[in-house]
Order: sequence, then C-alpha cells, then structure tokens
Amino acid sequence: MGEWDYERRKSYKMDDDIFFTLSLLNLFPLYCDSDLNSLYPSEFTLDDLKAFAKDFLGERHQYLSYLLAD
Repeated sequence: MGEWDYERRKSYKMDDDIFFTLSLLNLFPLYCDSDLNSLYPSEFTLDDLKAFAKDFLGERHQYLSYLLAD
C-alpha cells in the first residue's frame, strides 16, 4: 500500500454485494461435500444460487459472471 496513492486504492474497491455473492457461490460446493451438509442439508443447488444472484445483482451480475469465468 505504500506506493499506491489514495485515488488508486479507491478505484480497486469491490462492491460488497458482489464480494459476498462471489464468496457464497465459491464456497457452496465445499459445503455440499462437507459433513455439515448431512447435518443441515440444503434445498438449493448451485444453479439455484446462481439464479438468485442474477436476480439480486441485476445489471451488476455481468461483473460477477466475469469473476466466476462463466
């Protein structure tokens, strides 16, 4: 951070909604393979979560797709 000025650091800020959605989508397969899934099974699939993310993010979903490399 020492070499970057404030304006450059500010330009790299990620939207919190996109970060949390990206995290959930990347961690969901790990949850499905874990023991927690047998204790607390999910009624959702990864495709369901992606559809929810698309509805939730709206136009910003394009950036999420880019980050997921879909």
